Amino acid sequence: CYLDFKGLNPEDEKKLGKFFTSTRTDFINAPHKPFPINPFSFIDNVNEKNKILGINKFTDIVVDYSNAGVNQKQYLRDAVKAVFVRKKTGKYPTLTELYDELVATMDKSKNRVVGVVEGLSQFEMFTNETNKDFLNRNHYFSLSADLPKDVRFTSIFLIINYIFNTFMSMPDTPVENGARAMRYFLVVDEAQVIFRDSKSKLILQYILEQIRSKGVGVILLAQNIEEFQQPSFNFTSLC
Repeated sequence: CYLDFKGLNPEDEKKLGKFFTSTRTDFINAPHKPFPINPFSFIDNVNEKNKILGINKFTDIVVDYSNAGVNQKQYLRDAVKAVFVRKKTGKYPTLTELYDELVATMDKSKNRVVGVVEGLSQFEMFTNETNKDFLNRNHYFSLSADLPKDVRFTSIFLIINYIFNTFMSMPDTPVENGARAMRYFLVVDEAQVIFRDSKSKLILQYILEQIRSKGVGVILLAQNIEEFQQPSFNFTSLC
């Protein structure tokens, strides 16, 4: 899975056509084509305690990039719980349903949480159902630079969160002759964009520290090697 923060223009997309074909890569250019996952689908919607933990994690991601206050965070958490209650076992709510619930419960008042969820829903950043074959295919995810910053960051970390939780639920991969078996590679282009955002850095650091035993490699691409040496954490230490 290749994550491109800057996005491809039509000319670059055409140039990479042969590459996409030869590597059997699905090119997803958001918001013109939605990402093939439902960002709620990492949540365990059978076990009640696990469901609450998942809802809290989803809420934290959205709130982190909307800079919302405590009250708005609680409204969001309650709204997510409400849309889950209305779904049958095994089904997941959609971002549109969440937006409608937020508008209804917050008396249509505009705030940062509503704005982010509205952007995710309005731009149709995600599909309503996760493609079960998602992790078995190569993907190039391109996010248009014209998208609002909070929508771009929230989208990318909902994707990374889905990948992270999916693999963390799997057993560790075996190690033979000092080499760990690999399942997946996540490539983040223009990683300096993440490095320059304190909240993004913390999430990325946590993922890098936890996910390696699951056979998932993370490749970060940046303009300069100095970008990896941040005051709060030196990412080269995880190489």
